[in-house]
Amino acid sequence: MENRIIYKYLSLKDALRVILNKTLKFSQPDDFNDPFDCYEELLKFDITDEFIESHLRKGILTLDDAEKKLPKTELFTHLKTNVYTFENNDTKAVFNDAKKHLWISCFSKTYKETLMWSHYGNYHKGICIGFNYDGLSKTFDFIPSEVVYKKQFKKINYCADEIEALEYLINTKSDKWEYEKEIRLRTYRDKAPSLNSKGILSIHPDSISKIIIGCNCPIKPDNIKDRLLKLNFNNVELIQLSKSKNSFELDEIKL
Repeated sequence: MENRIIYKYLSLKDALRVILNKTLKFSQPDDFNDPFDCYEELLKFDITDEFIESHLRKGILTLDDAEKKLPKTELFTHLKTNVYTFENNDTKAVFNDAKKHLWISCFSKTYKETLMWSHYGNYHKGICIGFNYDGLSKTFDFIPSEVVYKKQFKKINYCADEIEALEYLINTKSDKWEYEKEIRLRTYRDKAPSLNSKGILSIHPDSISKIIIGCNCPIKPDNIKDRLLKLNFNNVELIQLSKSKNSFELDEIKL
């Protein structure tokens, strides 16, 4: 796996919690702050024969005695007409079950986005942590994906390809969020043994590659250096941001 670095903007309190406890927070789709995130209307549910067969195999759908006697073609026509609407629990079960087991943590491709520092880094008083894929993979299995931003969206058929539809649901957001340059890691309980019911996951010390201190952060860099060494966070690059005197940009100094 490519040793890519992705960034999470945090308040000072939350950043220290990540560093001291060696943990990372994951959330479920229904807990996101954007009401259009993982928006159900991105999907349509046009029932296919394959979707019905999958439900029969998994025991989600059971047939009564009369239905068992119908030829396959008549049976599927009957089920599509009388059983499978999205309001019907049989149809919605697979979709809701997929969301219920899904855990996501959100990152950015950059640590120098001023709006991200304002919105997630406690008005530049916080810290941005750079995590690398190699270190994270020592603790749990995950799927990384890059968010795609759109003004409008088309609906994709969940019943035709559940995996493709889930990818689309997770990775499609309004272009109003484009400044975030978001990368998402998703995982499941069976892929992340240390993940608890609150979404807290233990991480390996090698997961952290960079610590970026916000331009208004009150903590002293030497204090962070000492803590990192005591906690076995080796080879972590420490960066201090400051306000440029010549532009509306953030300058950086490697410490």
